[in-house]
Amino acid sequence: WFLFGEGAESIRVAQTIVAVGAVLYLMRAVHVVSQSRTATLVAGLVLALSPVSVAWPRHIFTETLAISVTLWLFAELMFSLKEKKLRIWQIALALVLAVFVRMDMLSLCLPVAIAGFIIHRPVVALRRGMVIALLMLIPLSAWSARSVNLGLGPLPKMVVVAKNARVPAGVLAWGNTWSTNEYHLPTWAFPIFTLKYSAIDPPKEAFDSPEEEKLVRELVAKAASSDGQELPVEIDDAFLEIAEERSQRAPWRNWLVLPLKRSAMMWANIYTSGGFPMASELGGGFNGTMLNKALSSGVSGIATLMLENPLLAFFKAVSGGHRIALLLLIAISTFICLRNSRNIFSSIFWISAAFGVGRTLAFALTFNNSTRYIVEAAAMLEVAAVLVILFTFQNRQTNK
Repeated sequence: WFLFGEGAESIRVAQTIVAVGAVLYLMRAVHVVSQSRTATLVAGLVLALSPVSVAWPRHIFTETLAISVTLWLFAELMFSLKEKKLRIWQIALALVLAVFVRMDMLSLCLPVAIAGFIIHRPVVALRRGMVIALLMLIPLSAWSARSVNLGLGPLPKMVVVAKNARVPAGVLAWGNTWSTNEYHLPTWAFPIFTLKYSAIDPPKEAFDSPEEEKLVRELVAKAASSDGQELPVEIDDAFLEIAEERSQRAPWRNWLVLPLKRSAMMWANIYTSGGFPMASELGGGFNGTMLNKALSSGVSGIATLMLENPLLAFFKAVSGGHRIALLLLIAISTFICLRNSRNIFSSIFWISAAFGVGRTLAFALTFNNSTRYIVEAAAMLEVAAVLVILFTFQNRQTNK
C-alpha cells in the first residue's frame, strides 16, 4: 500500500514488478552458469511469454508471487551448483518468503535438499540444511507467535468455512474417496464451504451403487434444511461412515487409482483456463455445468461448446495446447538427461522434476488437485527443459 497505493490495481502492478524482477534474476543466474547470451535470452523469453505464468498477474491470487519466489530459489540453486557450495543465507530467505506467500511452498525444501546432496557429502549437506532450517525457524516462529497473540492460532487454517463454521471433516473425507478434478468441486466442496448444502449434486462417479447414491442424496436433502448454518454433526458423521466404508471396500482406489487420475488431470488438463479470461468474464451464459455436460457428451459436445463460445475456446486452446507442448518438452529433456547430459542444467532439470513430482503427489493424495497448484513447478521445469534441449543442440553443432 505504501509504495503503490490501496486498491486491486496496486496489487496487480506490484506483483507484476516482482515477477519481472524474478525473471531477470533467474536470467542472471543462467548467464553466470552458462556464459551464454543465447541461453540467457531464451530463458528470459520462455519465462516472459509462457502461458504457464503470463496470465496470472491479472488475478489477485498467490500464483504470481509463488512462481516468482520459485524462480528466485532456483536461481540460488544454480549459483550454488556453480560455486559448489549451498548458499545458506540466500536460500533461507527465499524459503521464508515462500512460506509467507503460501504454506504449501514448504515443498521448496525438497529441491534444496536434493541440491545439497548433489553438491556436498551427506554430512556436510545435512549440516548446511540444518543451518538453513534454523534460520527459517526464527521469522516463522515470530510469525506464529504473533498469530497466537492475535487469537488466530499458530498456523493458518488450511480450510475455511463461511461464518467461521466447523470444518465438516466427514464430508471432506467422503469427497476424497471419489473427486478427481477441480470441476468436481462445485458439485460438493464449494457448497460445503459456503454453507449452501442444497447445491450439493455429486456426479455418478461419486457412487459405487444405487443404494449408496440414495443414501447420499437423502443426507443432502437433510442438510439442505440447514443452509446458511453449520452442518449438523450427525450428518457429517454419516458422510464419514460412508467414506470409511468406501476406503475399506477399495483401499487401492484411494492410494493408487485416484492419485494417478488427479496427477494426470493436474498436468494434462487441456480445458483449464491457466489464468486467462474465464467463462464468467467473457459472458455468454457459459458455466461449469455446461462444460461437465459437454465432456460427458464426448467430441461432439465439446465441438458444439467451442463453436458457441469461440473466444473462450481460443484461450482454452492456448492454455491446453501449451500443456501438451510442455509435456512433450519434459519427455524430450528426460530422454536427453538419461542418456548423456552432464551439466548444471541437467541437474536443475532433475531437481525441478523432483519438485514437480513432490508437489503433484502431495496434492494428488487429497482433493486439492487444481491445475493452479503445479504452476510453480511447471514454470521452472519448462525453462530447465528448454535449456537442456538448447545446450544439447549447441553441443551437437559444435561437434560436427
